[in-house]
Amino acid sequence: MKWTQLMTALVVCLLAAMLFSRACGRSEFGEWVGEQAPDLVLQTTDNRNVRLSDLKGRAVILDFWATWCGPCRAEIPHFVQLTSELESEGLTVLGISNEDLPKLVSFARAQGVNYAVGNAGGLVSPYVDVRAIPTTFFIDRKGVIRDVTVGYRSYSQLHKIVATL
Repeated sequence: MKWTQLMTALVVCLLAAMLFSRACGRSEFGEWVGEQAPDLVLQTTDNRNVRLSDLKGRAVILDFWATWCGPCRAEIPHFVQLTSELESEGLTVLGISNEDLPKLVSFARAQGVNYAVGNAGGLVSPYVDVRAIPTTFFIDRKGVIRDVTVGYRSYSQLHKIVATL
């Protein structure tokens, strides 16, 4: 193989690896994996305040989403199923949207959402850095971020990640 062909192949492989890692949604928040999840307070559609730090001892999924987002809507049945199957084993799902609460109440009822959804104010990094939805943080029972995904995930993909928590 000629030197130019080898270099071209290497560049193509590096670009493919970069695109693949970005497509998998891991590059934007990778530095947070293994770090303690910063606290946040979710004001839920049923007028409760859920504080992330109060959920230590439980595995937590923080899903940043919106009612108008097609991939977000497609993931909701997966989170409903995970909640039904694993809530009693210590899983909590929190859906965080910046839309107004009355809109979220109506949407959650229509979709049969069985987990807490609402808005969170005063967000800090990494949550304030979410630029694409859905973005999902997977937090273990000690409050450590174990994975962050950007974009749609199938039920089996989500379940596999949850199993590591």
